[in-house]
Amino acid sequence: MEKREKKSMGKKESFFLDKSNVAAYMLAGLIVENKKECLINPAIIYAESGNGKSHIVGIIKENLNEKGKKVKVVKADDFTSELIDTIKSNDFNRRDFCKRYDDVDILVVEDMQHLQGKNSTQEYLVDIIERLIEKGNKQLVFTMNCVPDRLERFEERLMTKFSNCVQIQILPPNKNMKKRIIRKWCHDNKQKLSKKSVKRIVRNNYSVGEVLGFLKHLELYTQLCECPADKKLVNRVLRERGVAV
Repeated sequence: MEKREKKSMGKKESFFLDKSNVAAYMLAGLIVENKKECLINPAIIYAESGNGKSHIVGIIKENLNEKGKKVKVVKADDFTSELIDTIKSNDFNRRDFCKRYDDVDILVVEDMQHLQGKNSTQEYLVDIIERLIEKGNKQLVFTMNCVPDRLERFEERLMTKFSNCVQIQILPPNKNMKKRIIRKWCHDNKQKLSKKSVKRIVRNNYSVGEVLGFLKHLELYTQLCECPADKKLVNRVLRERGVAV
């Protein structure tokens, strides 16, 4: 399968393209191209934690920044905190708060599930969404950990917008994708893992994030102990991560 590389926070990371995430990757491509006829507003990317939502957002942000576009990425919790802090200030004005996003070309709000039950925050977000859509050629992207229909205690206007937009799911990685990630780690770190060790890593790590976390843990030990990633070391890391071996 095709493999893409991107830079994120100063570090070179590999993005493995697979049938589990190809739809989200194609959506990112449409957003980056920014063709008016392809504009999809809002766009939703949902997946369980650790399966690549932030990677897709990072690809969008990096490519649009290279084109000189202004991209605002904010986590739902941070948006709430920003709103609360602004309300507490003496010069708070609802219209002025919503206007602060007017100059962005794309607004990404991550982890929308954290806004459940926060009705006031949702109302402000709806106002911002409507302002940006009315301006035209503005893109909105939301990420969440489940399909929008499963969200509870969300304002009706917001749920209506969710139901009328494209919803792309990133699925958990299959065994082959996990093995590809492990093989690349072995290549980059000049390590050789036995087939049995690879099988154990694949079986006991569910998401891409878990696989990468395990490999970082393993890499740390190979550096500290100045030893190869053998069966004994793999089992040690598995135990420390709560796996019975």
